Amino acid sequence: MSSAALSGYSAKRRFINSAQLQNIQLNDIVRYSACGAFREFIKPIDWVSMVFRFPKLLSLPKGHGEPVVLVPGYFTDEKTLCVLGQFLKFLNYRVFQWDVKHNAQELSKDVALLEGHLVQLMQNNALSQISLVGYGLGGLLCRAIAQRKTTPLKQLITLGTPLNSENTFTPLSKRYAQRIGVDLDSLLTNSKAICEAKLTLPVTILYAPDDEFVTPEATRDKVNEHANHHLINGSHVNYTHNAKVWETIASTLVTF
Repeated sequence: MSSAALSGYSAKRRFINSAQLQNIQLNDIVRYSACGAFREFIKPIDWVSMVFRFPKLLSLPKGHGEPVVLVPGYFTDEKTLCVLGQFLKFLNYRVFQWDVKHNAQELSKDVALLEGHLVQLMQNNALSQISLVGYGLGGLLCRAIAQRKTTPLKQLITLGTPLNSENTFTPLSKRYAQRIGVDLDSLLTNSKAICEAKLTLPVTILYAPDDEFVTPEATRDKVNEHANHHLINGSHVNYTHNAKVWETIASTLVTF
């Protein structure tokens, strides 16, 4: 993850507000965050699941060259989704990466950047419709694109994306945000309209009970009743190399 800070946010960065300080000691937050980080980053054992599920992964139904755009999470780049992209290419999808190099500006600016990228992408490749797969906060950008309806979308898939503007981020993510100078409260305020938008296209939500960055309940879509939810046994950092995630994405892409 990059240490780049979001531009446009207030100079003062707060880890927790004064009301929280009355009930929570900083050392408790640090201790909890350390445990959360351990639980998150020990999860690369999820790679082991690939070994056992490899035959099933190879036998998944293939596409017919349909375009799929992968949008990375905040403070990451396209490399985080490159393995998933290669797998989807193996399944005969036409995969495009958003090489934004750390999408960590103001939310509205990032939405505009992604929107411009998609318009250019579709023009250059003569595409009539695309599917979007958004990881983490990158999924918020994808939902904003769906809300604006400026880009013809076939479907939307999000991986561990915060879809609730309250009680969203864990102490671990707040601690990390404080360290790099990000105001999560401002980000949530700006994302409220996106989270509450009614969408008409097919929506698929993947969420994990062991997510130590975004509270699992906040990753569920409570606005769009037609949204399909899939519980994934894993953590936030392992959405990109979890066999069940790959299976779910592949099955969803051929369904809609």
